[in-house]
Amino acid sequence: MIQIRPPKIPTEKALSSPPETSQPTDFLMHCLALDIIRSSSHRLEKPPFSTDEGKRKEMNESPRHCTWHFLLPCGPGDSKAEFQPGLLVAVAVWWSGSCNLLQYFLKKPPKSSPNVDPMPDVLWPNAMEILCSAVSKCNRYIALGLSDALVCVWDRRSGAPLSLVLMPEANSALFRVQFVDCCPVTDDDFQIFTAEKVHLLILCKSGAIQTVTTGRGTKPSTKQLSERPKDSKDLPTVTASVLFLQGLSLVMQRSGKMSIQDVINNTTVCFLTPPTTHLITTPHSPIYALNSKQQSLFIRGDQDTSCSVTSEERSQSQLFVFRFAESDIFKQHVVSYPESTRQQQTLSYNTLKETCNLYLQKRAQSVEERNKTLTQTWEQLQENPMKNCSK
Repeated sequence: MIQIRPPKIPTEKALSSPPETSQPTDFLMHCLALDIIRSSSHRLEKPPFSTDEGKRKEMNESPRHCTWHFLLPCGPGDSKAEFQPGLLVAVAVWWSGSCNLLQYFLKKPPKSSPNVDPMPDVLWPNAMEILCSAVSKCNRYIALGLSDALVCVWDRRSGAPLSLVLMPEANSALFRVQFVDCCPVTDDDFQIFTAEKVHLLILCKSGAIQTVTTGRGTKPSTKQLSERPKDSKDLPTVTASVLFLQGLSLVMQRSGKMSIQDVINNTTVCFLTPPTTHLITTPHSPIYALNSKQQSLFIRGDQDTSCSVTSEERSQSQLFVFRFAESDIFKQHVVSYPESTRQQQTLSYNTLKETCNLYLQKRAQSVEERNKTLTQTWEQLQENPMKNCSK
């Protein structure tokens, strides 16, 4: 067990020298100091001006809320941490008002100093304040929703941003971000430079839902899945990715409506409707569960008070099951994941040398296909030189 607290403001030494001339440790302290000072001043700007120093000090020392994600191994980036197959290796945290995402390796503290607060092993600085975050199923990518409608996707394996996307609705703050159909299970998962696409579902505070498709070396594309609802009853309360259905998400609204949305193709697949005698229990906070093994949705429903039922029947709740595997609509979307043997194979490539060797093998196997694509591109350029120059 390790105890992680919000980083304290370092001494002035961390801010005395320029970051480019500092040591890595000094640069880390420099970023943490700027983050703490910026978040402290931000909290003081929100309330009206007061000359009471006691109130100002109390506001400055107000607790900072923490958001955390436990992480599994995803490649050579975790080789510094001692881990066993299937066990968590790190935890990523960020505090309210912060611009930095910190990663701590889950390793035992030294016996000589067990009470010393650990320093982060990895720091990912961002241009704006972090509002929400999510981790992909493969634990390789971390998506951050920033202020000013920015979305940043970090790649844990390379330690660099995969993409930075500016959402079209700049005036609507981001409320939730989640991955949809990320990291397909293939043998190419170990490639450092990969061309797979990452799909995100973005929920704004206005109630509008946006989708983002991005990847390494590709231009991000954004689409609007649903507009800002005119009625407050149509505000989405749940946007959950259905892991066993490729590219689909479950959307629930305050009115009790449920639908399955195709995030990639930006369409509504179907609506889920309980019997007319029942309503979804507390639509603003429904009680439900998605079961990947049975490929089903379990959700609680209560008797509709407008129906002529006895008081005993009205007090009874029902558990409704929507089985997606039995419907022909979802057959083309069903995803079957291999067993845990693949995870053990993933964890065996825990050194940079082994990962590079596998990457070079994959490149050698695809050399003919890449040369064919390159030849076709040159032929197209030679056929329409003026058209391509005008572009």
